[in-house]
Amino acid sequence: MRVGTIGVFLASALLANCAGKVDYIPPQVYSNATNTKTINKSKEQVWSELIPALSKDFFVINNLDKSSGLINVSYAGDPSSYIDCGTITSYVKNARGERTYTFNGAEKYKQYEIMTNDNLIFVERKADLEGRMNIIVSESGKNQSVLTANTRYILTVSSRVSDVAGNQVSQNNMISFNTGGVGQGRETICRPNGKLEQTILGLVN
Repeated sequence: MRVGTIGVFLASALLANCAGKVDYIPPQVYSNATNTKTINKSKEQVWSELIPALSKDFFVINNLDKSSGLINVSYAGDPSSYIDCGTITSYVKNARGERTYTFNGAEKYKQYEIMTNDNLIFVERKADLEGRMNIIVSESGKNQSVLTANTRYILTVSSRVSDVAGNQVSQNNMISFNTGGVGQGRETICRPNGKLEQTILGLVN
C-alpha cells in the first residue's frame, strides 16, 4: 500500500539517477485487548488501593468522585508504547547510494529521507501522545467490583520538511480516537494496543 509522501511538495534541484518510494503497512487489529476487569473485592477496597497506586505511577489525577466511582487521569509522553500507527518504509537511491528507513508511525522522533518527483526531501518527524482516561469503579455484587478504563487518545505529529536547496515547510497533524477505535491521519492509520488500559487494570489484583 502506497502512502502519500508527507503531503508537501517543495521545489528543489533535479537530481540525476535518483529513485525512491514510500510504502505503508497499516497497524494490526488488537482484538484481544480488554478495558474491563472483575475484581473479587468491594468497591471501597478497590478504590482504596487504586488511588495510591495511580499517584505513584506516571498518571496525573485530574478529578475523582468516590460516590460515582469516577476517576479522570491524564498521560502524556512517548506514543509508541501505547498506540500502533503501522509501519512506514522509505527507500531512497541517489549518487550517495541506497538508504532504507523503516519505523513505526507512532515513533516519538525520526529523521529520514524521501524521494518525490526525483527530488530528495529531508523529514524531521516528532510524535506526541496525550491520553485522557476515565476510570470507573462499580460494584457488581457482594465483595465484587468491576474496574473499567476508557481512553481518549490524541496524537500530534509535527513534521519539518526541507529540500537540498534549504526550502522548508512545517506542518502538524492531529489524530484522535478512543479505546478500541481507530484514527485516520494524513499519513497513517492509528490504533491503541490496549497497554495503557491494561496498566490501569493491573494496579489492583
